[in-house]
Amino acid sequence: MTQKYLLELQTFVANMRRVDVVTADGSFDCQENPDEQEALVASLHYCEVTAALLLLNPGGSFVLKMFTLYEHSSVCLLYLLTCCFGSVNVFKPATSKSGNSEVYVVCLRYEGKEAVRPLLSKLIRNYGPHLADREALFPASAIPETFQRQHEEVCLYFHALQVETITENLQLFEGMSVEQRQRLDHIRDRTAEEYLQRFQVSFLPRSQWVSRNTVTPACCVVAVGRSLNQKNQSGSFNERRELNSLSWKGRIQKGCHATCIQTHCAEAAGTACMLEGPLSGCQVSSWYVIVGPALPSIRNSPFCEGGLLNHLNEALMDADLDWTRVSPCGSCRAASAASILSGVSALCNLTGDGVGEQKERQCLVFGDRSAWSPCGADLGNLALRFSAAPSFPQRGGTALHDGDPCYQRQVLGCLVFSLQALGSGDALLLPVFSALTRVTAAVVLCLHVCFHSVTFRCPPPSGVVGALLVCVGFCPEAAAGILPFLTELLDCMAGLEGEKDSQETPTPPPRDRQVLQFVPMEEILNRGLTEFLRTLNTEIIQQKLHLLMQT
Repeated sequence: MTQKYLLELQTFVANMRRVDVVTADGSFDCQENPDEQEALVASLHYCEVTAALLLLNPGGSFVLKMFTLYEHSSVCLLYLLTCCFGSVNVFKPATSKSGNSEVYVVCLRYEGKEAVRPLLSKLIRNYGPHLADREALFPASAIPETFQRQHEEVCLYFHALQVETITENLQLFEGMSVEQRQRLDHIRDRTAEEYLQRFQVSFLPRSQWVSRNTVTPACCVVAVGRSLNQKNQSGSFNERRELNSLSWKGRIQKGCHATCIQTHCAEAAGTACMLEGPLSGCQVSSWYVIVGPALPSIRNSPFCEGGLLNHLNEALMDADLDWTRVSPCGSCRAASAASILSGVSALCNLTGDGVGEQKERQCLVFGDRSAWSPCGADLGNLALRFSAAPSFPQRGGTALHDGDPCYQRQVLGCLVFSLQALGSGDALLLPVFSALTRVTAAVVLCLHVCFHSVTFRCPPPSGVVGALLVCVGFCPEAAAGILPFLTELLDCMAGLEGEKDSQETPTPPPRDRQVLQFVPMEEILNRGLTEFLRTLNTEIIQQKLHLLMQT
């Protein structure tokens, strides 16, 4: 809803021969104010219509998602569309849940900009998030009575269907019989079959099917029965409103995450979660770098449950909270350096090249040497080598988490250095602040490619909040395939920060752009990596909230 983006979009399509179709499917999260959904999204709908009228060629089509159509803003908007298009139909497809108010306005045969130029110019001048907040677009006297009657018929029609479904849902909520459940399952399956029969031959190759009991891409599910970012609501609407009036601590104490956050950390946290490698099949030739506007904060991530991340962000916004002075919990049992190194030594022996091999293995440790005293542990043929760990994220990095460009560059630098310095069968201990962004998640993917096993321990022995990635069984052949790409990426990151010698330069000033991704998301969301990342981030965030709750 920013005017300059509208004008830049017009420039972007200027080299196209013509624009025949525009679709608009935008909305906001109105769960906390559902009775005002129509008014809240009115300005967005006006901006979407303005963009369509500006971009479409004569004869073109436009599809707009709307909701209830009771307010003057909706009446005026639909009247505007009927003045600009040969036909306008309000339609609810079978794939739209019958209990919600979502409808689609299908507009055909655009008359062209000339038919509406004076009004379009006014809409462009007032384009923005408050476009529909003022007076109505048309006076009531300008809207024909015949149109108003049609509009009322449309509202009554969809209102009756929605009320019928909501009534049925309320009845089924009290107790659904086996026959009713079977009926709903049958309707769902028949709908999927009908869709596939209509479109699979012409438009949808089997490799792209998304359907129950057929082929489900990894990007659609993390594990059996658990969807990515599934909404988790409990209690009535009024109870949720009351919960939102509490402080962040009160919301945690009365929320669904209270038990896991209040539980003290066990020493073995993370050991049961493992990535077994080296991961094969990665097409490095298909990797590409996306550079975009610098992240202002991290409010959502496919690698973490949204509710937990929201709790952490709310806590970090507390003005009375000094994150740097949070004390460790005396009842939590952090993993000891001795147990980690003993485990690494044992795994190195298991991943040896031959039976009875006595070859010395190197373990590269990123962190303070004093925190990694062997403490009398029998390391066998494991030799420790130390290097500086990535520094704590700057620029108010508590809210940005691992999205700080300088921190991401340091983590990537540690990865590149490791791939260059390690030998066959060696190990790596790398602390990470979190892995919520695509860049840090891709770093974990690279470790998965290059090592026989990747696990984590949380909290790490050094006491730094975060987790320690434990990587064992280095494979130089796998690393050779990705190292050139990562080296160029590191240079790209340094160039964006305007640094020639990144190691000697202290915390750089904020930059307008940063690397947002370098591995395609479909590769990151595959082969168990997402489940690993979600478990990792869950442990990290729960531990952070556990400490913050005690302040």
